[in-house]
Amino acid sequence: ALLKVMSQYEERVLTAIRDYEPSVITRFILDVAVAFNKFYHECKIATEPDEKIRATRIKLTEAAKHVLGSAFSLIPIDNATGNFVKVEQRLTIRIALDENSAEDLQKLKAGYSVECEVKY
Repeated sequence: ALLKVMSQYEERVLTAIRDYEPSVITRFILDVAVAFNKFYHECKIATEPDEKIRATRIKLTEAAKHVLGSAFSLIPIDNATGNFVKVEQRLTIRIALDENSAEDLQKLKAGYSVECEVKY
């Protein structure tokens, strides 16, 4: 059940974006947390005697950690002081540049940060 819920990550994110509905992300976080809680209480992890099963369960636990971390990074959360916490998302993009000199193109370097506006 945990793996099935975690596998819905991309679909839920795209739904939240398409419908302008961030609560889809928060509901996904809750669903993963509930599924992990059930998994944790029903399955031995660190004390599992079978080494292959133990390793698999540890990997599943690590995957849940990464999925939850990624989902939390998508929603802005205020800290205890009430100050807004800036959320930054890094995306890999490809940009086509037309009519630029070779000298201008040499100035571009991988890893530069930009602020952009997405229009669709």
